Amino acid sequence: MNDAVFKNSSIGFKDKVFLLTFLFGIYIDFDYKLTEYIPIPAVFAGFAALSWVLFSKIFLHKKVISFIIYFTLLSLITVFFGYDPNNYYLADRINSLLILIYSISLGYIAFCMLLTSNKVFLESVFFKIVVVLLFGSFLEVATPFKQIVTLFKESLYYEHYLAFERDIEFFGIVRPTFFSSEPSHLAIFFMFCLLNWWLLTENKKKNLIYMVSLLASLLVIRSPVLIGGFIFLAFNFIFFELKKLNAYQKPLAILILPAFFLISLYFLSDFFAARLDAMFSLRDASFVIRIVVPPMLTYEVITASPLFGVGIGGKEVLFSEIINLYDYFDVPPVIYVGRLGQQFNNLFWEYIQYYGLLGGSIGLYLFRRLFFALSLESFILYIFFIMLLWSQFFGAINGVRFWSFFFILTAVLIHRNNFLTLPSEK
Repeated sequence: MNDAVFKNSSIGFKDKVFLLTFLFGIYIDFDYKLTEYIPIPAVFAGFAALSWVLFSKIFLHKKVISFIIYFTLLSLITVFFGYDPNNYYLADRINSLLILIYSISLGYIAFCMLLTSNKVFLESVFFKIVVVLLFGSFLEVATPFKQIVTLFKESLYYEHYLAFERDIEFFGIVRPTFFSSEPSHLAIFFMFCLLNWWLLTENKKKNLIYMVSLLASLLVIRSPVLIGGFIFLAFNFIFFELKKLNAYQKPLAILILPAFFLISLYFLSDFFAARLDAMFSLRDASFVIRIVVPPMLTYEVITASPLFGVGIGGKEVLFSEIINLYDYFDVPPVIYVGRLGQQFNNLFWEYIQYYGLLGGSIGLYLFRRLFFALSLESFILYIFFIMLLWSQFFGAINGVRFWSFFFILTAVLIHRNNFLTLPSEK
């Protein structure tokens, strides 16, 4: 099929419904278990994607499809060459590869959905989601609406957030989840939608709206994940906006930015004082699991298998090492081994663990090649920084969330560049 995608054409009602259902599916991230060890990840998003394919015209861009094929082949290589002396966990790695194929396919369909959507419509959708998440979170904290959210979670999720005493100790309130499984998932999706709106909008007050939205979310949602939004804005200013200032504006900005950073740091350190104290004393299990343990585990993996790591989904090979590290830091043992790669990790370190130094380098080259194929080479630093930032907050390189976020971000940047069509093949 032709690579042309006319994004400025009107979007039909059913396409709007499919897109909104897909985003809702990514947000609630509900996995339907066919058996105890074979889930269908983000089943609502999968249903929306399949429906869109059946009722709309999906286009095939050769360079994007070739990226998907090559990355899948790379992952297949790690399945058979990853560290597993007795091939005891080969079935687990094959299962993880199948989940990767499913996830990357959903991500590509999301890519197609957004590129066949109107830019103004997408800007409106992401901003309305931000408002709904913020207002809904406030209602959950301040009104009996919380009972409805709790009933929904108990009816839908196999496991959901119950660390209420921890919330009160660290934050003074039981934090909202607003129909997601835990506060961090709400915060991640909020930040994701706010960033996409910021990238798409031409509103001259977008930086102010972005900052106010983030500050409001910190007060209501109270997740340290949201600090990443401020880090991104600082990164954008230093590497992209500062050079645009004239000779009079630049010195003023250089003085104001550090002052603003120090004030913000003081405010945030006071706001999250209890949580930060637990982090620095290594008493916070979430911090240990996401930030402290992953690099230590990566060292173990690279020492044993530097080329292709443990292979995608092969973390169970080092299950005893993981449990020993958790025990060392007084983290409760993980009961369900199959959740290790999805719930308790850091995507950056997980990528190195799964693909190793050689496989990981090849994968990065494939990503870089894709950005050039889509004429997004000027955004490479943008994309890698955003993904590096996101990677600190969740795991599962083969998960639906990662690939949906990645392809949606890529489509948003194409819209930002105001392409009328996808770049032609060469």
